Amino acid sequence: MTHRINDKHNSRKNELLDQLEGLAGEFVHLVGHELRQIKGKVQLADGQIFLLILLSRIPYCKATDIASHIGITSGAVTGMTDKLVNMGFITRERSEEDRRVVLFSITEKGRETVNQIREARGAWFREYLCELTEEEMGKAVEVFAKLKSLITLRRGGGIHDSDS
Repeated sequence: MTHRINDKHNSRKNELLDQLEGLAGEFVHLVGHELRQIKGKVQLADGQIFLLILLSRIPYCKATDIASHIGITSGAVTGMTDKLVNMGFITRERSEEDRRVVLFSITEKGRETVNQIREARGAWFREYLCELTEEEMGKAVEVFAKLKSLITLRRGGGIHDSDS
């Protein structure tokens, strides 16, 4: 949905919104292509990578929490976690407080994979970001931080990984 500002004095703002929309789409496409290259090296799907990153930040996570964070069904969580357990990236344990609750945690192999992804992604971003001036970097940080806050607020808060 494209938001237009209907005030004739804001035609410049509409122009900028159109430019930002186009550039953001192109940027996401280009970054997506590069990240798929990185993802292909570890042979994991986007959701699996997101889950590993999530588990690298918190010690344990319930299946229902995984479903809500990733936006998938509990059945899809079962399939995804089964694969990651079989690959040795995560563990599955029953909660000691409530045996009905299944908790997932990341293994050392999973943590090493997350580090490998972060390093490759960080190197790729730094290659381009180092071309910016310090002032441009500062402005970019401000803009991305504000956009992240707005998106997080609209999504209702919660755990949103900045590394994914």
